[in-house]
Amino acid sequence: MGQAGALYFLLLELAVQGLAEQVPPSLWWPALVRPDPASMAQVVAAYSTLPRLAAALLSGAALGLAGALLQQVLRNPLASPGTLGISAGAHLGLAAASLYAPGLVATAGRGLLARPLQVLELPDEAARSLGVPVPLIRLAGLVVAVALGSSVVSLVGVIGFIGPAAPMLARLAGARRHSLAWAPAMGRRCWP
Repeated sequence: MGQAGALYFLLLELAVQGLAEQVPPSLWWPALVRPDPASMAQVVAAYSTLPRLAAALLSGAALGLAGALLQQVLRNPLASPGTLGISAGAHLGLAAASLYAPGLVATAGRGLLARPLQVLELPDEAARSLGVPVPLIRLAGLVVAVALGSSVVSLVGVIGFIGPAAPMLARLAGARRHSLAWAPAMGRRCWP
């Protein structure tokens, strides 16, 4: 996990340096709180650079987590929202979840799901013997992955290869047991 953390902070440093080249760090906070219309740097930072950066980071993290969930649930290292066709039906899934189960989106990310998903690495019989309802956990993981993928598609459109790449980068960096926690961090860096 130490290698993954070091890689994450290195990539974060590079992102901050890239942003600092476009907008001086002293203008970041004023641009967020109350941009001066007379300052072109603050206007560009407030209405172009910072919102795009936030959307890119959140989209990459969401696709990384969706890819990690799908790979964990389906036990397939190539599974991702793009390769499974989730991105193609993302708008429909998001609309249906918003209409019929708005509480599901709010409660899905509370940690009701990380530990049982780790148990799914075991054979199904072993997971059942530990008291994990395997079909229910698989369904919940798929629902959360579809919700994440559909949110990203509705925000920025279809983006390929982050879903399968981010979990693999997290594993290569040394995050074996907690790849669900590190995949979003790697996904944030896969898509600028």
